[in-house]
Amino acid sequence: MKSVAHAAPVVDVPLAEVKLAKMPRTGGHHPWETSECEQFEKCYAIGTRERLA
Repeated sequence: MKSVAHAAPVVDVPLAEVKLAKMPRTGGHHPWETSECEQFEKCYAIGTRERLA
């Protein structure tokens, strides 16, 4: 059995020819307005899973 120290280095990169999918450019997520923050805080009490993030 060969150990890792004596193994041959990897020469071939299996994912070298894989092309990434083109994603549409977006403006990203908009920052929450104060009213949206207040609505979230009203719906989810402190200590709930949604408020842990």
